Amino acid sequence: MSIVLKVRGTPVQQGSMTCVGAGMRTNKKGKQVAAHNVQPSNKDDLYPWRKKIAAAARIAAARYGQFVVHDPVRVDLTFTVARPPSVTRDWPSVYPDVDKYVRAVYDGLTEGGMWNDDGQALGGLIWKTYPDMAANCPFPEDVLDVPGVTIRLSDVTANRLI
Repeated sequence: MSIVLKVRGTPVQQGSMTCVGAGMRTNKKGKQVAAHNVQPSNKDDLYPWRKKIAAAARIAAARYGQFVVHDPVRVDLTFTVARPPSVTRDWPSVYPDVDKYVRAVYDGLTEGGMWNDDGQALGGLIWKTYPDMAANCPFPEDVLDVPGVTIRLSDVTANRLI
């Protein structure tokens, strides 16, 4: 069995960081050291997306009677992205990269308390598709009719619900 979360909204990638200033700070030993303030270059889109994922994680944790996953998990992700009107290709095999989508989802699950750390994810299937391509996907039921992501968490230590 699996815990399945469906989050609607345009998936946002988490990638490059931007330096927004530098200064000095005091370290644990009381010594002044250089401090760099970095943040994601797309934080205005990224942070609301991660908050949606975190909210879905909290709801799922309450529904399944468990707040934190302690075991290693398989994480299958199906990202549904909008097909631009002028696009005729079958697959969204263009920017943004799925690995950058995954980072945002994993951090959202951590923020939502679904697990202690995203290092608990051992692997899984990652898929990016358009809404009308469900028949060609490994988990057709996970393809949304609008942009978003379906997150499927499965316990790898036993055949049981996490």
